[in-house]
Amino acid sequence: MRHEQDFVASEALHTWIEDSDALLKAMRDGDVGKVFEIPIVIGIETKNPLGLTAFLVAAQSMVRTSAPNMVVFEPTEPYKGLRFTRVRPSLENVEEMLSSEEDKAGAKEAALYYGLIGRYLYISTSLDTLHGLVDALPTTQPASG
Repeated sequence: MRHEQDFVASEALHTWIEDSDALLKAMRDGDVGKVFEIPIVIGIETKNPLGLTAFLVAAQSMVRTSAPNMVVFEPTEPYKGLRFTRVRPSLENVEEMLSSEEDKAGAKEAALYYGLIGRYLYISTSLDTLHGLVDALPTTQPASG
């Protein structure tokens, strides 16, 4: 017997890397930390916003429980009525775990951003790219918040 749950199921998944000098620089330097300078985006169509909310709350709780004080979840400033969540390393841990000032500076800038735009959950290394997606919404499509 097969049971399917349409919890956060998606019919569409989009990924792309924006044209950026950061990609070439990271590849040339071989510096994994520079990956957060590359505008990478994943968009997942959501069929059930309530199920998505439950999933995100559970995922955030799991991260906080399994890696306490390692990662910080924080809301961004509203942009055209939408808020995104920034996920970044805890600054306390950056100071303790990294020795060079260059590594510390890079780690302090490392972040992932996520939020709902229309019917899609977008995850990106660039908040500006998410803002660009909001700007590109057709005026007839409601933005989610």
